Amino acid sequence: MKKLAEGALFLSPLLLILILVLLSFKSSPWKSQPLKNTITPKVRPTVLPQSKFEYVFYELEDYSKLNLINNDKKKQSSDLISTNNCQVAINGGFYDTDHQPLGLMIIGQVELYPALESSLLNGFLWLSQLGAFGITDTLPSVDLELALQTGPLLYQNGSLLPLEIKNDKLARRSVMATLSNGNLLLMIIYDGQSVFLGPKLAELPAILQEAASENDLVIIDAINLDGGSASMFKSSQKYLSEYKSIGSLFCITE
Repeated sequence: MKKLAEGALFLSPLLLILILVLLSFKSSPWKSQPLKNTITPKVRPTVLPQSKFEYVFYELEDYSKLNLINNDKKKQSSDLISTNNCQVAINGGFYDTDHQPLGLMIIGQVELYPALESSLLNGFLWLSQLGAFGITDTLPSVDLELALQTGPLLYQNGSLLPLEIKNDKLARRSVMATLSNGNLLLMIIYDGQSVFLGPKLAELPAILQEAASENDLVIIDAINLDGGSASMFKSSQKYLSEYKSIGSLFCITE
């Protein structure tokens, strides 16, 4: 009996410690909360690549207000806009290392540079002397007031054109398009976090389609202009200036 009592006295402290441990475990707050060093993964929704890009656009109804300016003197767009009283402006086409336009340029009925064969610069923007405007893969047999070769074509006859571009890169994109309502669309698409970046060229037709759909616009023909650091856009809402000199400027006056 004495030994049994001694055993009970020996077990009691151990039993008490066990009970206290269990109570402490049950009431401890860290059991139901994540540790401070634990990173809780967040589920990110799948988004379309174009959804991160922003854009600004302008619709031109009166083609007589459209002018093309050759920037062979490498002036800043702000100077060209001020000198020519441009209310809206967007950069033109591509140029070579000598700052000469790549392909056809006609201004004021005068051909300043001839057309060239190019799989990339495969389209023309043109305004006839009678006021008709077009974006086509060949030039019409009419007298032209202005014309510019650029590319690639993004839309033709209301359909997206698939693009396969080698060494495609992210860059700000300038676009001109004809609409079903007869207006001319000027648009620039860019990354809101880094304004000289934007979509890859191969992505541009689909992104342009999304932007048009959001604004109840129907595109007939569309073409790419020079992009990246040699692109710019100016309207009453926004002015995105260039980093490098632009080769030419489409200027809309009052």
